[in-house]
Amino acid sequence: MGSECVLDAMMINPETQSAISTIVTSLAKSVARRMGFDMKPLNTITVTDKSGDAHWMCLFDEHETRIYRVQNGSQRFVHIDIGRDLVIDVDDLEEQIKKAIRELDNNGY
Repeated sequence: MGSECVLDAMMINPETQSAISTIVTSLAKSVARRMGFDMKPLNTITVTDKSGDAHWMCLFDEHETRIYRVQNGSQRFVHIDIGRDLVIDVDDLEEQIKKAIRELDNNGY
């Protein structure tokens, strides 16, 4: 008789859109840091930076859920699906964020 391994997904249920934004932004920053990047909230002034430095930013609100890579005045982004039912699957979200960062990092300017 073999053994079964059941993985439990980490689910959280924030009560407000503001709480969702805070949680998802914190997760994106943490994932990016572990991958060697400094993720910050979207800053429209940084979008116009022409220094050549790559800037990693995110925006998670009721209208947008995106990871951005901005460099030389150009921006690229990947949409992150956090769902709309106020229940967040943290494990799935972490994988989406990792995938988005890898995709944006591999397709440089």
